[in-house]
Amino acid sequence: DGEGEGEGTVLSEASAERLLDLLELLPHGVVKMSHVMPGLVETSSSLASVRPAGPAGYVITTNTRSALGEALAAVRHRIATAARLCGATVVQRPAYPGWAPDPTSRVVGLVRDAMRRESRLEPLVRAVHAGLECGILGRKLSGLDMVSFGPSIFGAHTPEERVQISTVEPFWDLLVRVCEQLAGP
Repeated sequence: DGEGEGEGTVLSEASAERLLDLLELLPHGVVKMSHVMPGLVETSSSLASVRPAGPAGYVITTNTRSALGEALAAVRHRIATAARLCGATVVQRPAYPGWAPDPTSRVVGLVRDAMRRESRLEPLVRAVHAGLECGILGRKLSGLDMVSFGPSIFGAHTPEERVQISTVEPFWDLLVRVCEQLAGP
């Protein structure tokens, strides 16, 4: 129920109040920390953008992420409820699936042991609060024991993304050793 003409969107006082109320109600930032990995964000929601949508109002985009599917569904439900209470239309795209960290998994142990043998260094095992392909695989192959590792990459998902070439061959050798162990007796 916007009013006005031109490039901008001019909202009525009531619509502007509803928009501001919704922005105030939306979760933004860390929603929950992990109980499995100290210091790791388990669930978050970020207010990504607010942009005019013609004379009718605004489009609010949020990005939600969680290691746990149930927690992700809960924060998305919270966002949808807040939007409906403020009179907004809710459109949610399919969520990127989570992948819960399991530092005690068999595959994590195999990779850790192989890294120790190959490099004689103690590997750093950690989880990150990011969307990984393992979430998609885990949704398709329930119960699959997975680990994500690779060469050193800098500036990921930017025009400056690059790989540290010297880390590619050791990573490949490690991957081959782990696959041999998994395929062996």
